[in-house]
Amino acid sequence: MQVGIGCYTIWLFGVIQHLLNLSNGAIRQTHPIELTIDSGSIRGEYLTIGANDFAVFKGIPYAAPPVGSLRFQMPEPPAKWRGVMNATQYSAMCAQKPRTRQTDPVNIYRIHISEDCLYLNVFAPPQFTNDTYPVIVYIHGGEFQSGSSSDFSQEAILTNFVSRKIVFISINYRLGPLGFISTGDGVIPGNNGLWDQILALKWVKLNARAFGGDPENVLLMGHGSGAASVSLLALSPRAEGLFQKIALLSGTALSPGAVRDTAINATWILDRKLQCRSFNSSELLECFKKQLKDEILDTSASAYIC
Repeated sequence: MQVGIGCYTIWLFGVIQHLLNLSNGAIRQTHPIELTIDSGSIRGEYLTIGANDFAVFKGIPYAAPPVGSLRFQMPEPPAKWRGVMNATQYSAMCAQKPRTRQTDPVNIYRIHISEDCLYLNVFAPPQFTNDTYPVIVYIHGGEFQSGSSSDFSQEAILTNFVSRKIVFISINYRLGPLGFISTGDGVIPGNNGLWDQILALKWVKLNARAFGGDPENVLLMGHGSGAASVSLLALSPRAEGLFQKIALLSGTALSPGAVRDTAINATWILDRKLQCRSFNSSELLECFKKQLKDEILDTSASAYIC
C-alpha cells in the first residue's frame, strides 16, 4: 500500500492558511543564540515582535542529504559536524515543480528547490533552558507533490503558537516521484516521504529538550496531505512513541487519493517515459539515479495522472 501521488482535496486549506498568515506586528532581529544538539552546535537568532522575544532556528538537518547512493532510499541520520552550523536561513524546498504567480499566488517566487532538503525549523520561547514546553510538529500539505516547511510566515507561527509557550517545529520531506515511487520490493520499497517524517520525529524525540520542548508531550499536526500523513503515522507501529496527540486539519488516511495501489505501476510507466527500459528493479534504480531531478519532475507529470 502506497501513499498517493495525484488528486487530493484540501477542504480547510484556506482556513489554516489564513491562521498561519496572521501576524500582529513587525519582526525585528536582536542577537544570535547558540546551543548544542545531538549532531553538533547550531547558531540561531532571537527575534522580537512587539514586546515578545522568540528563539528561532532554521534549516537544521535531521537526515543525511538523500542524494547519490541515498537517492530513492530510506533516510539516514545526519553526520555530526564540527564547529557551529548557521541556522538562520530556511533550507531549500524539496524538489517539486516550481511555483509561479499563477499556480500559487500566496507563496510566489518560492522556487529555490533541491534534493538536499531534509531540514526542519524550530520556533521556541526565549528562555527555553528554564522550562519545558509542549511541542507541535507540523507537516505541510500539497498533495504529496508540493509545499515546504517554510510555507507560512514565521511571524504567524510566533504570534499564534510560540507566544503561547509552545515549541513549534516544521519539517520538509521528499515529494512526488523523489519521495514516493516504489518497485514493490526491497530495491525501492516506497513511501520514503513518510520515512522522512518518521526520522524527523525521531530527531524531535532526541533533541526537543535542547529547545525547552517536552519529547513526551508532542502534538503531530498537518493539513491536507500533511493531515493524511499524520493519520497514517498514527496507525503505524514504526512511529509508536514518537508523538502523543494528533491534529488533522482536513484530511485523513481515508481521504480520496491519500492511499493508492497504483504506485508500482506508475513507477514502471515513469521508467519507460525516461527511456530507461529496465528489466528489473535494480536496473530501474540505477537508471533513475542518473536522471536529473528536472527530467524526473517534468516526465512524472504525465506518469502520475490525476
